Amino acid sequence: MDAGDLLMVLFTAAATACVVGIALGRQARVPDEAADAGEGRLRGQLESMTAELARMRDVVAVFERDRAAQYGELSGHIAAAGQRTAELAETTRELRQALSSSKARGQWGERMAEDVLRLAGLLEGVNYRRQTTVEGGRSIPDFTFLLPRGLQLHMDVKFPLDNYLHYLSAETDSERAAHKAQFLRDVRARVRELNGRGYIDPETTVDCMLLFIPNEQLYAF
Repeated sequence: MDAGDLLMVLFTAAATACVVGIALGRQARVPDEAADAGEGRLRGQLESMTAELARMRDVVAVFERDRAAQYGELSGHIAAAGQRTAELAETTRELRQALSSSKARGQWGERMAEDVLRLAGLLEGVNYRRQTTVEGGRSIPDFTFLLPRGLQLHMDVKFPLDNYLHYLSAETDSERAAHKAQFLRDVRARVRELNGRGYIDPETTVDCMLLFIPNEQLYAF
């Protein structure tokens, strides 16, 4: 039963009590046995309605207290959610500022790659090395994996972020399409850059190399 139903019950009870009171007044002016009997019945009905009215008042009071408590609890949840949203927005802003530097992006990407390798059970110095100069060259891959038969597999970490962020913040379809195309060009440029670093040697490496981009969403492009 909601507040509207309770108010309707209270109104009906009050109206009935008034009718009973009026009837009692009329019966008082008829001094006979039938009037006395009717008065007794009406007084009984009035007492019953008065008790019911009091009970309904208590129900309404409890209902109002519960509603106030629930409203206060809901307000607390809303305030907490607003606080968490503000904290998330601040964290996102700080992360964007930190990743605005290409050097910071590189360090963050290497940390992500190392976390993945550690979760896979690989150990530095046993399964891979970091920042080791390529034999016979001057290039330094971010990671070098140690494979059977003395072979190696080199991997660099690249994070072409600028046009990806522009793509996320674009307001029109044409802007999103332009930034998406530019981002894909950035990724291809990083691949060509890797191809010129001498990471493949028929004597010491396998015939491929790896490029790690530390963002799973990028693979949907």
